[in-house]
Parts: sequence; C-alpha cells; structure tokens
Amino acid sequence: MGNVARRLRNLGAIPLGCALAALCPGQAAASDLKLFTPDTLEINGDIRLVAVDGEKSWLNGGFGKLRSGSDGDWRLGPQFGNANLIWQPQFTWSLGATIVGSLQGGERTQAGLSQAYLTFKPMRAGKVGISARGGLMWPLVSLEHEGADWHVRDSITPSAINSWIGGKSGR
Repeated sequence: MGNVARRLRNLGAIPLGCALAALCPGQAAASDLKLFTPDTLEINGDIRLVAVDGEKSWLNGGFGKLRSGSDGDWRLGPQFGNANLIWQPQFTWSLGATIVGSLQGGERTQAGLSQAYLTFKPMRAGKVGISARGGLMWPLVSLEHEGADWHVRDSITPSAINSWIGGKSGR
C-alpha cells in the first residue's frame, strides 16, 4: 500500500483530490453559499452635466479633442456616463466569482462584460497561503482604479499612464 500511495502522491493526485474536495459543497459549506444577497449585488453609475461649444467629437468622426462635441452651437445638457452591475457570488468558503456588466454612455452607448472571473482562496495551511484567479479581469497594477468594476476613484477620466491597460486597439 505504501508504494501505491507514493505513486499517487508523485502524480499529484493527493493535491488534486484536496482541491476538488474544497470545491465540492459539503454539509458545512452549504451555509457559505451566497448567490443573491445584499452583499453580492451592487449597482453604481454616474450622470454628467455637459456644456460644450466646439467641433464635432472625435468619437463621432469629427476633429474635436473632447469626448462630447457639437456642430459649433453651444450645448448644455445631461449625459449618461456609465452604469455597472456587479455580482460577486460566494459558492463555498474558498470559491467565489466576480461578474461585472458595464454600460458606457456618452455619444455612443456600448454595453459589455467588463470582468468575469473565479477566485479560489483556500484556508492557510502553515506560513504560506495560495490564491488564484482565472477568467476575464483587469490586472491589479493601477494606483487610481479600484473596486470590482475598476472605476477611477478620484475623477471620471483616468490619466494617460493607464491608457496602455484599458485602451482599445482600433475602432
């Protein structure tokens, strides 16, 4: 029996089995299931007051440098900024998810999935702890973005330093 256990351990079957056991909801883990509670859902967004007098926006094929533009007439009015629906269910004590649906306003309204990933953070077994995330996510490198929806904390427009992270190529 010792030889079989050694072979299984060398193949990685024991760590794999422990990881699968942590993912399967058991008797104690059933109380950790939180799908639709006030802690798992969040909605946020903003509406902006825009005053513009200038060239047509570059977003609409013009030469204006601003996000909003006009055809040379003074324009003042509200503009939808963005809205985010954030869902962070907890499946077990160590397994959760983050899903962020985003609606971006402005001259063109676009909707999409901003983030969708699983988080695995098991209990520490000694001095070293592990955690893992997998899926569609923003990297944790920005000093001005925060939260599950990756919003800019101090203004409505990120600085140019982060344009390499969240920028799009092409149109």
